[in-house]
Amino acid sequence: MKALDKFMTRQGEVVIFSATSANDAQHFWTLMGRWFASKPVADALGEGLYDHDAILWTLALIGEQVVGFGAIDLSHLGKGDALLNYAYV
Repeated sequence: MKALDKFMTRQGEVVIFSATSANDAQHFWTLMGRWFASKPVADALGEGLYDHDAILWTLALIGEQVVGFGAIDLSHLGKGDALLNYAYV
């Protein structure tokens, strides 16, 4: 995982990371596993989360807790397209 930015909030310091499950597997799944298994997240997004090698994740953490995330699907870059799959706070 690569830290991109950080800023302070009343809840604590938020650090923004970029990650892919393929490159950051153990840490990624420790942080994100519960979100993939969350029915409230699936209901809010209209579908369950899924992942593949071409998805770039952006995670917002306070300490070791994920407080938000987004996913960009880069599998169609050859056609000039990227798709924002998920955004959840």
